[in-house]
Amino acid sequence: DSVDSLLSAVEWLDARRELSGVTAEDRTRFGFDAPRATIELTVADERLTVMVGGEDPRGDGVYVAIDTDPTRAYVVGTDFPEALEHDVDHYRRKDLYPDFRTRDAERAVLRNASGTIEVVRVEGRWGLRQPVEMDGRGSTIDEMLRTLTELRATRFLAETDDAEGDAWGLAAPTREIEVTLSPWPAGSEHTGEPREDIRVRI
Repeated sequence: DSVDSLLSAVEWLDARRELSGVTAEDRTRFGFDAPRATIELTVADERLTVMVGGEDPRGDGVYVAIDTDPTRAYVVGTDFPEALEHDVDHYRRKDLYPDFRTRDAERAVLRNASGTIEVVRVEGRWGLRQPVEMDGRGSTIDEMLRTLTELRATRFLAETDDAEGDAWGLAAPTREIEVTLSPWPAGSEHTGEPREDIRVRI
């Protein structure tokens, strides 16, 4: 949706003014020598670059140029450069496990202050294995697993910030869940690929 929003800003870009006969001196004055933002687009075999320069002194908007025609420039609304000024996190997927469904889980191990709980799905039914061995309450287990499908990132930390997790308290987590997943089902776009299990530390 973030990428679609960006491309929509380009698709619906409307010039408030069009300037022809633009010279090299004009391009410098318009700010194209050091544009505040650029977007490079590849459509089929054609590639073009849209450059955003400085503000129009009349207050109509900002200057925009396309590299395929250096003698022409446009004045567009200020909302266009705003659409180009997001950082990389804006375009990152926020759901942590987008392909996980509760039915994919075969086994789950939950560790917290009260101890370790292990559940296993056998022939579609959940059963407890630790700390006791008995039938499990399927609706409660599914509800617990469903929280993983709803996990969303609000902020991303660089991997180099704390590789071991000590500063975040993840080396000795207070709670942890590990989920073993079934193989990708036949017909899935991932069929035949290895499937990484889930591990969440808090």
